[in-house]
Amino acid sequence: MTISIKSHFVFFVVLLLFASTSSCSLFNKSQKQAKQEQEPEEELVEEVKKEIVWLDIEEAVARSEEKPKKIIIDLYTDWCHWCKVMDKNTFTNDVIIDLVNEHYYPVKLNGEAKDTLSFQDKEYVFYKKPGSNRGFHELAYALTGGRLSYPTIVFLDEESKVLQPIPGYKKPTDMEAILTYFGKGHHKTAIWKEFLETFESQLPPAAE
Repeated sequence: MTISIKSHFVFFVVLLLFASTSSCSLFNKSQKQAKQEQEPEEELVEEVKKEIVWLDIEEAVARSEEKPKKIIIDLYTDWCHWCKVMDKNTFTNDVIIDLVNEHYYPVKLNGEAKDTLSFQDKEYVFYKKPGSNRGFHELAYALTGGRLSYPTIVFLDEESKVLQPIPGYKKPTDMEAILTYFGKGHHKTAIWKEFLETFESQLPPAAE
């Protein structure tokens, strides 16, 4: 059986096209591999979210004894609406978080907690009002001088002595000034009104 010249020519063209396609494919693959070697994939850097790591009162006092620092106590109850608003709006603000973490040991204290707490060589328990299911924790009562309201922020000095309890909801701009006043020691040299005259906030005025 004879194969014509035309058949030879068609076969040669097909072979040439196949070889050309294979070469292009290998060339493109080689280029892609070289590019990957020259440009390694960027590592994904997970952003660390700022937060306040709350302690209990006994741990905060122990840490302050080892490394002196003031203590801030967020006095709250489970039913307190404005306590929850402060948690959501104020204690999640980056400026507030930085001030708390730098200058204080932060404490969450439930004003109606049922557990026994030790503070300054004394034990405090839950006090149940006669004829009622409601009551309060004796430590919350002591820290506020008997003026219980929620939320209340209590500031202690480096020796765990009460500097001042400050009742009521505080938006970030108000809390920033208070944290700076006590945290940076301005309370030792200036009254509150004088301090506010020179205080420069890092927050926008509308920070609620």
